[in-house]
Amino acid sequence: MSSATQLSLRRTYQEIDIDLIDDPDIELRQHIEEESLNELSASIADRDMLSPVLVTTRPNRSRYVLIAGGRRVRGAKKASKKHVPGYVYEDVPANEALEMALIENVQRDNLEPMWEARAYAILKEKFNTSVEDIAKRLRKRVQHVKERLALLGLPLDIQRKIEEKTIPTTSAVAIAKIKDENVQRAMAEKAEQEHLPYNVVKRMVEESVSKVRRRKKRRQQPTRQPGSPWGERKRDQAERHLQETVLKGEELLRQLGQIDLAQWQKSDLRKLQSGVNAIQQGLSKFQVQVSTLLK
Repeated sequence: MSSATQLSLRRTYQEIDIDLIDDPDIELRQHIEEESLNELSASIADRDMLSPVLVTTRPNRSRYVLIAGGRRVRGAKKASKKHVPGYVYEDVPANEALEMALIENVQRDNLEPMWEARAYAILKEKFNTSVEDIAKRLRKRVQHVKERLALLGLPLDIQRKIEEKTIPTTSAVAIAKIKDENVQRAMAEKAEQEHLPYNVVKRMVEESVSKVRRRKKRRQQPTRQPGSPWGERKRDQAERHLQETVLKGEELLRQLGQIDLAQWQKSDLRKLQSGVNAIQQGLSKFQVQVSTLLK
């Protein structure tokens, strides 16, 4: 962002005619709370604007394009101000002005999550900047940038909930890991209505993702093709083997029931117990496999 550093040497402070300031070419802030705007307007009416806005001149230099401070400009208009203090950058190319606006705004504290996400997306796509470079420039964690970008994959109604703060951003980040929009909406609705804490939402998401993975794994398992002679033979052999095993097991149980264990030595009983335990373990594993396939 060396261009922004160079631009700082060519800016001038002015009282700018508020009617000559145009909105930026791309408006990232899609939701501004009316109450918050009213509070800002009242503050500006009482004490004027303390923080200057940033603008650049249009090519004909008759108007300005906003770089940073859109909310302050709206508050000033609401307070019926005719001029606002600002720094003017001369002749900044449109792309550089946009990039500068993004960097300037993202570096602010308490930035709205969806605003931040859209800024990262533009830096990534329009300016071909990698996630790693974005994180390095803005001194953010790479994971933080990735999580904000993931919010843009959520349905618009969930993005609105984030902007309106009806669900926490952390919960929305967790929900974004789910691919099914219907499941995302259902989970967001539940989180909102029941005021679920993040750790509960996270556990719900993990369970949902795990269930999808299990289903996908089962679908990927090879299945017998209908009408395949080889598949028919394998199935018949398995069925016969299972029937024989069951019959042998029933016969073994019948014979064991006729044995008088009271006459056995302890060493023989221990061997028998070991054998029974091994059979039980084998049956338990087999039961788990059958139960999994029946789900």
